[in-house]
Parts: sequence; structure tokens; C-alpha cells
Amino acid sequence: MRRPRLELVVTASCSRCEDALDALLGMPELRGLALHTREVLASDDLYQRFAERVPVLLIDGQEIDWPFDAVRLRSLTSR
Repeated sequence: MRRPRLELVVTASCSRCEDALDALLGMPELRGLALHTREVLASDDLYQRFAERVPVLLIDGQEIDWPFDAVRLRSLTSR
């Protein structure tokens, strides 16, 4: 079974981003999956798409805005 790619788009000094990361790391349904963080200021594309929305979780390209819905996370990571 293929493992989904999880990316959390964040920015420095963002308490919501820290809360989102802590929440994701504490979710049992995500245990064992690699979670990558990406700085929204790292590229123009990321900035254009997500600057006003961080933190945003990308699961195989699907976007989920904070606060994350555990039911939706389960459905996207258990494929």
C-alpha cells in the first residue's frame, strides 16, 4: 500500500502553525507517516497559493486548511 505524502505549509513565528504541527504529531491516525514542513516564503508559488491561509496541510496535493478535520484526515491517509 502506498503511503500518502504529507506536507504542512507554515511560516516562522506563527503560533497557529505550531499548534497545527503539534496537533498533527499527536494524531494516532498519522503515526508512522512522514510529515514534511515547507516554509510559505520559500517560493513564489507557495506564497501566492497559501500566504493568507497558513497553516495548510497538503496530502498528496489535496489542501486542508487549519483547523484540521480528523475524519477527513483519516479518509485521505487510509487510501
